[in-house]
Amino acid sequence: MKKAFTLFFLAIMALSLNAQTTKTMTWDGVERQYIEYVPTSYSASQPAAVMFLLHGMGDTMNNMFQATQIQNVAEEQGWIVLCPQALDFSYEIPGLGSQDFGACWNVGSTINVDFSSMGFPLTFDVTVNEDADDEGFLLAMLEATKAEYNVDQDKVYFVGFSLGGFMSHRMAINHGDVINSIAAISGVIGNNLTTLTPVDNVNVLQIFGTNDEIISYDDALISLQSFGSYNIGLPVEQTVEFWRTFNQCDEEPIVEQYPDTYNDALTFEM
Repeated sequence: MKKAFTLFFLAIMALSLNAQTTKTMTWDGVERQYIEYVPTSYSASQPAAVMFLLHGMGDTMNNMFQATQIQNVAEEQGWIVLCPQALDFSYEIPGLGSQDFGACWNVGSTINVDFSSMGFPLTFDVTVNEDADDEGFLLAMLEATKAEYNVDQDKVYFVGFSLGGFMSHRMAINHGDVINSIAAISGVIGNNLTTLTPVDNVNVLQIFGTNDEIISYDDALISLQSFGSYNIGLPVEQTVEFWRTFNQCDEEPIVEQYPDTYNDALTFEM
């Protein structure tokens, strides 16, 4: 019995290891990485949905993958999950040297910084990782996946947290012809993209906390600590209206208040 259990455990471990792979590709002259998770139920005879999972600013693909336990969703739904790594971003601030922002997606946001240092006014613009071709990289990942697996091209999804949510909106606006749905958590539309017209209709789930301390709900302001707070995108309500208008959804929302089951002073509505 003990031997049989050991063999069963090793078999399950082998399936898990085979399902998750870290892949590398060179894109735009830069070596890029992503985690690929293929559910154990995958069969080449049945098209599978593909979900991209995008981490937040300064985070890593490994942390995002482990923290979300997204493999459970992949196994339950039969989806292929792709969890890529953004490139590091630093900016040379006049008189203050290089400032490291960690891993950042090129989300289409410019921060117009205006503050004083030692009594001297400083004004400059920071466009978040503008040299990174993240759109091309993510599409290349999709093409590589389609070349290896039987992908349901009507079921390509993006889920992103914080800056990953911003990037999900950018992909939806510019590549809605290949993306069916996105879920943006604590991320909105970057301030350089607000005048764009999406290429196609996309299902959008927008999740945001009204008391978010990193990016404000009402103004989409990001706090840069001693440098002040600056707009980085379209406020949440306007982001929702952007998609509602384009997708021609009903003006009257259907609001559902979820039960307050925890004594944590937090409530949730949809």
